[in-house]
Amino acid sequence: MLNFSIRVSCEYICEPIYRVNGQLLGVELLTRFSSNDTSNEQLNSASFIKELSIENKRKLMLNQLHEIGKKSHFFKKHNLLCSINIDFTMAKLLVMDNAIKTILDKYDFIRLEVSERFPNISNGLKNPLLSELHERYHLWLDDLGAGHANVEALQAGLFELIKIDRNFYWGNTRSMMWPITVEKISELCSQIIIVGIENPLQLNLLSSLGITGVQGYLYKSVALDDINTLL
Repeated sequence: MLNFSIRVSCEYICEPIYRVNGQLLGVELLTRFSSNDTSNEQLNSASFIKELSIENKRKLMLNQLHEIGKKSHFFKKHNLLCSINIDFTMAKLLVMDNAIKTILDKYDFIRLEVSERFPNISNGLKNPLLSELHERYHLWLDDLGAGHANVEALQAGLFELIKIDRNFYWGNTRSMMWPITVEKISELCSQIIIVGIENPLQLNLLSSLGITGVQGYLYKSVALDDINTLL
């Protein structure tokens, strides 16, 4: 368990990603923060990470990679992927920090998730930082449909895989245009994950769309230490 201070600690949770046929594709590594006082209050992860200093973000990334590394045999043996979320500061660390680069280069099963809210993401490969990351690592686009990335970012071949935003999915899945929407997205990126799957009916309705995988509350998340239970 990583401790940022006497008041806050974190643990790593794996949110599974499954193919439509039920085969495990990989996991998204999430970080859960909680206070170390008697309340053991769980903190808002996105807000907490946003407020971290550069040094603490570096500390978090190194610890994430270290803990993932302990399970590297499992990921490689079962041909599974592990995605981690990065923001702008973390992206800069990934191209500048030799310690982080050295560790990450050892694990080719790790994928980097970039949010639609990443600065100047709509510039695609014209964004110097994203271009440098693209040359070295496999990038996934998170939250497509949240309204921050345009077609140029997708056309550039910047992303290996696209995750469709859960709210975008929930708001469009009943539309007659939904299959066409997915088809148009697949023309820009062949690998698509739909986020926000909550029941078997939703899963069945997606089975004919040719998507890569699904993620959501239908599947139970587990601690990184218990990742083997997902198989």
